[in-house]
Amino acid sequence: MFSRHEIIYFRYTHVSHGAFAKRNIPKDTIVTGTPLIYFPSRKYFDLYDYQVCEDGRIIRNITDGPYGQQLLINYCFDHPQSTFILCPYGSGINYINHNKTRANVKIQWSEDGIMNHRAEWLLNDPKEMIGTHLAIDYVALRDIVEGEELFLNYGDVWEDKWNKRIKDWEHCDDSYPKKDYVSATEYNVRYSKDPILTSDEQLLEPYPDNLLIRCHYLLETNTGENFDGNISMFSDWNDYSGDYSGVPCQISKRYNSNGSYRVSFKTPDNGFTSLSGVPREAIKFADSPYTTDLHMIGVFREPLGIPDDIFPDAWRIDNIRENQTSCRFVNDEINLQQQIRHDDDPCAVPDEYIEIYDNIPSGARSTHGRTYRGG
Repeated sequence: MFSRHEIIYFRYTHVSHGAFAKRNIPKDTIVTGTPLIYFPSRKYFDLYDYQVCEDGRIIRNITDGPYGQQLLINYCFDHPQSTFILCPYGSGINYINHNKTRANVKIQWSEDGIMNHRAEWLLNDPKEMIGTHLAIDYVALRDIVEGEELFLNYGDVWEDKWNKRIKDWEHCDDSYPKKDYVSATEYNVRYSKDPILTSDEQLLEPYPDNLLIRCHYLLETNTGENFDGNISMFSDWNDYSGDYSGVPCQISKRYNSNGSYRVSFKTPDNGFTSLSGVPREAIKFADSPYTTDLHMIGVFREPLGIPDDIFPDAWRIDNIRENQTSCRFVNDEINLQQQIRHDDDPCAVPDEYIEIYDNIPSGARSTHGRTYRGG
């Protein structure tokens, strides 16, 4: 099997990211592969409002039920004749976009032993799936030429629901502005040549609250107090970890004589440093966590489809033995919610079940008062 890094690379398309062939790929080549994580139910992806109790605890408000599901579910797999979800966690595979008519790769089960895949699991009752012992390969359906984008057919169910959502979409999230909203991507395109306001100037003329100012990560490698590189360094914002949003920074001063800036940012050792002479090309805007349209209430949430011809008969609902102990963790949650009336105080629910840590990371709490557990 070829290495993923030898075969595909990732870049922006006109609508999103995409995966592309790094060289010619013959038909039936395994392009890449990924292990899968098993989740017994879609309920594991539910999102809840949070509530602050009188004693200071922050808990999930399960009495009102979930208001949506995590974005992660859009990158997982399911089948109409099952209740469980399989989520891939191989590097880069989520960049492969959907196209039913132009699909040039398909998924198939990995060989026994590859990526810890156990073929006997395809014969087992899903309730016995504990751990991560399933894996899939992405295989070329035909010869693929260098530079060609890779496409996977997500399935008829996915495409039908996507088309219906486009047709019936209605903005229903009051926590998002219904006009004058501009994403960071669009803002960077519109105002890439405009001067950046300093922190003091922003007090009088703030930027939209859904935007953050970021500096290119390579500024962290500068050894002096003045920038000693050139703007060619900033053509690619992807760092070694795959993050393309840069590092948080503050604009201390703007030098109108040459259009450069003095910026301050946190160093890897949790200290702070300032750097002068930073060019405009090293500064851009990024979206605040959970403020993009991907996180609006009612947006599209649907797993990719596992092709029917590879979906094991043992996993189909009609063939699964009835067993009240299967998915026991999900049933525990269902039973608990049935014990609580809709108008009950969620703070009265047992602490060990729904309490959220007080020191929730800032990235885990949305700007509209909701906590995203697990992703």
